[in-house]
Order: sequence, then structure tokens, then C-alpha cells
Amino acid sequence: MSAIVLEKEEMGELVDFLRSTDGAAIVAVAELLGSLARHEANRNTLLSHTPAMEHTVDILRHAQDTRAQQFGARLIANLCFNNDDGRKQLMDHGGVEHVCKLLSLKAEPGLQRVVCGALANMCSTNEAVCEAVAKCEALPTLISFLTADVDPTVLNLAVRAIGNAAINEHILSQMKSLGTLKKLVAKLVDPDLDYDLAIELVTAVATQIELRSNLLEFVDDHNGIELLLRITADHEMDEEEPDPEAQSRPPAEDALHTAAF
Repeated sequence: MSAIVLEKEEMGELVDFLRSTDGAAIVAVAELLGSLARHEANRNTLLSHTPAMEHTVDILRHAQDTRAQQFGARLIANLCFNNDDGRKQLMDHGGVEHVCKLLSLKAEPGLQRVVCGALANMCSTNEAVCEAVAKCEALPTLISFLTADVDPTVLNLAVRAIGNAAINEHILSQMKSLGTLKKLVAKLVDPDLDYDLAIELVTAVATQIELRSNLLEFVDDHNGIELLLRITADHEMDEEEPDPEAQSRPPAEDALHTAAF
């Protein structure tokens, strides 16, 4: 079934409901807009012709209801998917801190999933957002998902967010102090490791070993080259259809390429 694409006038009318005093209406419209924003044309219309990002940040700023938080974070995740304007608007409206405040191991799995997905999409290729996430002190909580008993989908998205957030030496050094590489490797050596998580983990490791001290640790302490060869052989890293709600990542073999230098 083809996606529904709305004109800017129709989209604007929907966005106006995000300012409603009716909590149920806000949740329903945020859910609908989040689904519409999966389509690039709708996403561009929302960002170029409506105050969708501003209103959604306001929802997160004030919402106490879990469903409002969940669908607000999901809408932000999809507005930021593969879209620099979405990430810029998020920064301009002070939205990063409000997404980060929702990141918690105590939250419901549905909220954990969309918040980790939002962080992954927000941080992708955007150094300013990554630095803002680090400034909000969200990295320790995000990395704690690696050792917690969480839903597999949540873990996949948390690992992706970690990989996307590791954008420069400053953040990589913070992650190193939190034992991020060691925790990623501990997941990689799990004999029951599934395909999807393997891809996310290896890609996150590839970003971590861009820091030379991490590379040396990976090769010397974790037998990293042998581990990557085994993982690549075991899972064969076939191409899959992209997930429209989470930022795509480079091939897992990038980790081996990085380690070769």
C-alpha cells in the first residue's frame, strides 16, 4: 500500500492539534504525525512548512503522561531521520535535553525503544547534537543499557545510538572512561548472538576503535581481529531492507578496515 502524502495546509491543520489542551488529542495526533513522518515528503513538509518540531519539543518539555512522551519522542525520531534540518530544528528549540531526560532503565520498553531510536537518529552525522547529548550526561545511562536486561529491540537501538554518538575524540574519550568498548565486546562474544545485534555491535566497535588507545586495547586485550573475522564469517552480514525509523549504518566490515590502519 502506498504511503499517504499530505499537502502543507492539511499537515498544518494536524500540527495545530499538538497545541491542544486535550491530552488524548495530543497523543492521537502525535502518533499520526509520527507515522506520516516516516515518509520523506511528509517529513520535509512538516519541517519546512509547520512548527511541528517546536510543538513536539514543548510536549516533551511538559508531558507527564507516558504515552505523550512516547509518541512525542517517536515523532522527533522520525523528523530527525536522515534529515539535517530536523536535527538543526531540534537543537534550535532546545529539544536534546528533553529527549535525554526520558532515557531511563526504569522506563517502559516502548518508551525506551523510541528514545534510543530518537538518540540514534538525532546523533547520526551531527557533531553538535552528539556534544549536546554528552553535555546532558546521557552517555552513562545509554551505555548502561549494554549490561542491563532490556528488550532486544531496545538493546539494538541503544547500541546504534552509541555508535552514532561516538563522533569525535572528545566523546570517544568519555565513552572509554565508561568502559564502552569492553561492554560491546562482552556482547559480541555471546555464543547466542543474533544477526541484527551482531551488525549493530560490530559497527559500534568500528567507531570505538577510531580512538587509537581503544584500537590497541581491542587488538591486544580482546583478540579483536580474530573476533571480527569469526563474527563476519558466522553471520555473513547479508544486506537487508533498511529500517525507516532508525538511521542506517555502514557495513560491519568497516571495523576490520579501521583495525587495519
